[in-house]
Formats: sequence, structure tokens, C-alpha cells
Amino acid sequence: MERALELLKTPKTPAELARALGLTLAGAELLLAQLAQRGYVRPLGCGTGCRGCAFRGLCQGPGETYWVLQPGQTLPRSASG
Repeated sequence: MERALELLKTPKTPAELARALGLTLAGAELLLAQLAQRGYVRPLGCGTGCRGCAFRGLCQGPGETYWVLQPGQTLPRSASG
């Protein structure tokens, strides 16, 4: 979970997160849903249309949802220290 939250300091699609963590797409989507339910992450709404937002250089195309760490959210401390 900590690695996922670290990665989500910058917007990621579920597919990007899956590749980075070695998960299936379904596994990454499940992880994002759980993190969102706990208040750690949120999806970025793309209501501006293509070429209209600050993430246009990263955009994977219409229909992709980017997820990001909630503003002000701190990463949980690991149990190992």
C-alpha cells in the first residue's frame, strides 16, 4: 500500500499503477477503490476535454481516469518503523 501511495503523489492511470506494482489491471482497480474508500486517493475528473487541462502531456486518451493522492494526505507509517 505504501508503494502505491508513493506512486500516486503524481497522477497515474490504473494501467500505469498496475505496471509499476506488478499487478493485473483488475488488481490495481481494486486497490484504488480500497484506497479511495479509506480517503487516501481520489480520481481526477476530466471535465475540460482533451488538450484543455494541465495533464494533457501525460494523458493516455479519452476515457482514462487518473488517480492521485488526496491533498494534505500523509503516507501511513510502516509497521517495521
